[in-house]
Amino acid sequence: MTEMESTQFENFDSFEKRVSALWEEYAKVYPFLIHSSAYKGLVHDFLEGSNVENLRTGGEVLDLGAGTGNITNALLEKNPAIKITAVDNNDAMVQYLNNRFSEDSRVSVKKEDIGDLDVWKKREEVFNIVASNLVLPYITHLNGNKGKDVLPELIKYVYGSLSEDGTFVWSSPKNEVNFGKVFKDAVTHLDFARVPGHSPIKGLKSAKRILSHANEIAELGRLGIFYFPKEEDIIDIMKESGFRKITIKESFVKQSNVITGKKI
Repeated sequence: MTEMESTQFENFDSFEKRVSALWEEYAKVYPFLIHSSAYKGLVHDFLEGSNVENLRTGGEVLDLGAGTGNITNALLEKNPAIKITAVDNNDAMVQYLNNRFSEDSRVSVKKEDIGDLDVWKKREEVFNIVASNLVLPYITHLNGNKGKDVLPELIKYVYGSLSEDGTFVWSSPKNEVNFGKVFKDAVTHLDFARVPGHSPIKGLKSAKRILSHANEIAELGRLGIFYFPKEEDIIDIMKESGFRKITIKESFVKQSNVITGKKI
């Protein structure tokens, strides 16, 4: 371990409150983000990678870090015959999910910390698809690991949660992510001024908060608190966990990667 890495890990725990506060604030404006053209493009690429339309009736899907349920809903629209377990650790998001899917028997909402090893050890279900959109690179702790050591460990547990021939689809910010490009794209398309049920002024104010939070996410990535792997590292991590037929596609105004892999 280098002197820089040693210093980083000595200060690692001091970032926990900052990270927690970031997600609490981000949850308040995240619903505005999903109306942006860039985010809709990301969801399209995510669905394409999931191959969910070919899943049999009653097929099981796990949505890790389901947030507002946008991916859960999109998967159901693509294949109404599946069942989804939507998990999140943020109280506001869990409440949002419960409200959104309260009358949909196909969706089971759970509050889970996917950075808690016990959650993975106690998980008995096996899923045909595990999906996680812009979540896993933000997990900061697992089984004594921190920083860049967390993601490979998480992906091993995802592999163990899949059925044979199961699909894992997830996304990650690019290694040198610039969320300002996503913001510029959204402003160009007037996305935040057209959010249903909200005035253009409120939409634009929320847009500024989204950019502020996104820039903080990028900074935490540069500091090594979050881990945004390079493409060659993604392939290595996936292969080491056992995945094959790995694909990587740029999305989100080329600021994120959508990754898929098969358990064969």
